[in-house]
Amino acid sequence: MECADFVKRHSAVIEQLDIVGHLTRAIRPLEAAEVETLKEACAAFGVAWRESYPHRKQMTVKGHIVEVHVPEFVER
Repeated sequence: MECADFVKRHSAVIEQLDIVGHLTRAIRPLEAAEVETLKEACAAFGVAWRESYPHRKQMTVKGHIVEVHVPEFVER
C-alpha cells in the first residue's frame, strides 16, 4: 500500500513534466495545439504538485518557472 501511494503521488507530477519536457525541447516552432497542450500541462503540473506535496509550504523556484513563466514565454 505504501509503495502504491508513493507511485501515485509522484506519477501525477511526473506525467505533466514529461509533456512539458518533451514540448520545451522541440527545435522547431510549436503548432497551436502543442502550445495549448504545453500550457495545460504547466497548469496541471502546479495542481498535481500541490496535491502531491501538501506538506511543502511553497513550490520550488524551478516548479514556479514551469507553472507560471513557461506558459508566458510559449506565447511569444
